[in-house]
Amino acid sequence: MIRKKHLIILLCIFFVMLNGCSSKQEQKKEEVITMQKQEVNNDEGVTITPTPEQDNDLSTATEAPSENGENKDEIKAEIFADLNGKVGAGIIFDNDENMFVAKDGELVKVTPSGEVRTFCSLQELPKGKDYYFNSPLIWDMTFDQQGNILAAAQDRILHITPEGTVSTLIREDFKGFLGASGIEFDKQGNFYITNGSTIDKYTPDLAKTTFIDSSKGETSYSSFFSLEFDPDYNNLYVTDFNSKSLLKYSIDTEGNVQDNPEVIIKNPIKNSGVFGAPLNITFSDKDHMYVSIDGMAQIMKIDNEGGIEFLKLGNIISNHIIAFGGKGFDEESIYITTFNGKNIYRYKIGERGAMKESFDSDTE
Repeated sequence: MIRKKHLIILLCIFFVMLNGCSSKQEQKKEEVITMQKQEVNNDEGVTITPTPEQDNDLSTATEAPSENGENKDEIKAEIFADLNGKVGAGIIFDNDENMFVAKDGELVKVTPSGEVRTFCSLQELPKGKDYYFNSPLIWDMTFDQQGNILAAAQDRILHITPEGTVSTLIREDFKGFLGASGIEFDKQGNFYITNGSTIDKYTPDLAKTTFIDSSKGETSYSSFFSLEFDPDYNNLYVTDFNSKSLLKYSIDTEGNVQDNPEVIIKNPIKNSGVFGAPLNITFSDKDHMYVSIDGMAQIMKIDNEGGIEFLKLGNIISNHIIAFGGKGFDEESIYITTFNGKNIYRYKIGERGAMKESFDSDTE
């Protein structure tokens, strides 16, 4: 009788262990499937796989090591400041040793030592159109002649004084992936805004015309994201989100723009899935162009002869917006905001941001 009881107990233990092993195998299988879905392949075939514990937070992962066990890049992006947001967006520097950085719900001011404080809250503004992110969210900024910030904030253009007072300058149903996400001045004091398939031009008194209408060209683009004049204002460079393209529009001496842009690059990162679109553009004093790439840990460099190079940031950082450091900051580094909005990063370039011609004197 005792032996029979022992046998029953042993059989129960065996079945419990068997079920436990099966459950662990199923759990492991699910983890492997999840990890396979999260794989990101870059153009050189390096595969980056977040572990289940990272919960898709690519900013904490590390790049796959080279054969000698070390990362290929000696220079790595480093954390400059804690942003503590849910998404990081536009960056701009003034001449008084301040950096302004946009995140969800506010614009913050950052000192050269990395101290962050709220410059102005956007929470009190009327809630607007929801794109991928809620509006208003500032993606790009520029200064007017009086030192005010004009900010492209998806469904509106904001006017922000040096004291941090916010008002809405323009409000409309901007098209495209993130609506009004790029803003840029020309030498005459006109400013330009991305609006889906068009680039809109506004005079200083806010008279609006269409500067670029991509439907008139051989290829129509639907999601212009950012724009940047070259330092001499001879060309306007534009990124398009949906087609993952970087475009160059030539401008003649009369200020007219061509209908058909030159495609500098399309799909810069292979197998990038929903990520990989060129985002914003900045020029260096060496006439090199640097372009952030959405969700990638790389910055694209295009030299003054058209050569293209990808600068790997050493850590897996989901890029959003980049800008060269301004006065009081490391002017030979690019500063970076990210998709998850947790930190501001700094990456050493060894070049300074390009100096552009100021507004013509007759517009002052």
